[in-house]
Amino acid sequence: MKDDKRVHLKIALADLQVKHDRLKKKNEELRKGIINDRDDVVCIRKDVYDTLKASHANLVEVLERIQVWQQAYPLKVFPKPDLKKARQVLKDAGMTLDAVSADNMRHVLDQIKSMVDLALKEAREI
Repeated sequence: MKDDKRVHLKIALADLQVKHDRLKKKNEELRKGIINDRDDVVCIRKDVYDTLKASHANLVEVLERIQVWQQAYPLKVFPKPDLKKARQVLKDAGMTLDAVSADNMRHVLDQIKSMVDLALKEAREI
């Protein structure tokens, strides 16, 4: 009978230790401004929320600018060129289609990179 009580006491003590550790973690999260009470709910301080909301809006704005840029070149207005002809015209002029394509892609990616870099810099400052 005494062994049963000892087992129950050990279980109760272990349960209290788990609860203590959980409360200690919550206190640490509270000091940092974030509390996770449940897996599906997160409570944060208003200033932290406002900063995250502004950062999210900035990231969405950058993605929307990239999307608008992508939609600015519809096939109806800018049909696909005859690349064989273009290659020949460029070759006759001493250039290659690969060089023109690479330069165009560098320009596009440089513009996207500048937008993304700025948005990420602002997001990382949180």
